[in-house]
Amino acid sequence: MLFKNLKSGEITEETLEMFIKSANIEPSERFHFEIEDCSPAHFNKDISGKNIKHIKGSLHDCCGFCKVTPKCKAYSWNDMDGGICWLKSDVGPVINKNDVFVGVLDKG
Repeated sequence: MLFKNLKSGEITEETLEMFIKSANIEPSERFHFEIEDCSPAHFNKDISGKNIKHIKGSLHDCCGFCKVTPKCKAYSWNDMDGGICWLKSDVGPVINKNDVFVGVLDKG
């Protein structure tokens, strides 16, 4: 699942509603957002530093941005300014960070 809380391993209604609101997902799209070539995004996690660049966009956009950005291996997303993708040059170290989603580009 895209919005799994890594600490508890469960998806709560609160987490789901926060994700839907932050990612601006329309009701008809709520359960149809597969992200090809990326791992599921994990909630309340981030990759410390390693920023290549940041781009305004939805969580769903981040994987695509990463795929076309040289040296991008992962991304994080938060709802700052309507949604920002932070493209990362490495997959770690992973840290706990409230209200941030992190995903990894699957090159294999």
